[in-house]
Amino acid sequence: MKNTISKELINSVMNYNDESNRTTDNIKIKDNKIEIYYSHPDFGEDLEAINIHELANVCKEWAYNKEIIIESAIWFNAPLMEKMARAKAKCNNEDESPYFIGLSEPEAIFKACQWILDNKDKK
Repeated sequence: MKNTISKELINSVMNYNDESNRTTDNIKIKDNKIEIYYSHPDFGEDLEAINIHELANVCKEWAYNKEIIIESAIWFNAPLMEKMARAKAKCNNEDESPYFIGLSEPEAIFKACQWILDNKDKK
């Protein structure tokens, strides 16, 4: 699951740049936790750890606040004989994004939210 969530997405979803004046310096994924190392102009460097499933939910709420729904599901990929996950961004009940595939549901959600950040927020 390495490199499945960008610093830019963390900053946007967690409101680091807007509300708290934090800047994400580094992200480490350990088991089911994401460790976010950030810096603050007044307080220096610090660490915030969040459960990966909680962060996926925060990402879905972030998208919902932009009037975009993230649909995600887990399914069994018969040709590969393994469990996988997929997610898609929908706006106004229309398919907006392609399906994003991941080995876990949070990974697929992060990819869909990155697509929103790259394609919807930049317009």
